[in-house]
Order: sequence, then C-alpha cells, then structure tokens
Amino acid sequence: MTNPTEPAIPDLTIVIPVFNKVELTRVCLASLDRHTTRRVNWEVVVVDNASSDATSEFLIEAQKT
Repeated sequence: MTNPTEPAIPDLTIVIPVFNKVELTRVCLASLDRHTTRRVNWEVVVVDNASSDATSEFLIEAQKT
C-alpha cells in the first residue's frame, strides 16, 4: 500500500539537457505543459550545462510554478 503523504513515483521522466538557449527552453517546457496528459504521472528534469545566459534564472522561476 502506498503512503498518501509520500510523492508518487513518476511513470515517465523527461530529461532535457540545455545550454544557453533560454528561449528554446521556455518554448519546450510550455509545449510539454500544453501537450502532456494529466492522466500520466510525469516529471521533467532539466539539466543545465552551466549556461551563461538567463537560463538559470528562468529555471529557478519555472520551478516555483
């Protein structure tokens, strides 16, 4: 039996490597949000390879929503 206070283990993990393309990252995440079904428990893992543009700041803000 699962404990309702523990986070569910995702059925699907989407890994997105990014580097210095904040606008492409923004579009990609927005598209996933629009087109991914809520019937599947999924997560997104974004791997930022030390971007020097606004990617880090964008990801910090995106994580809050």
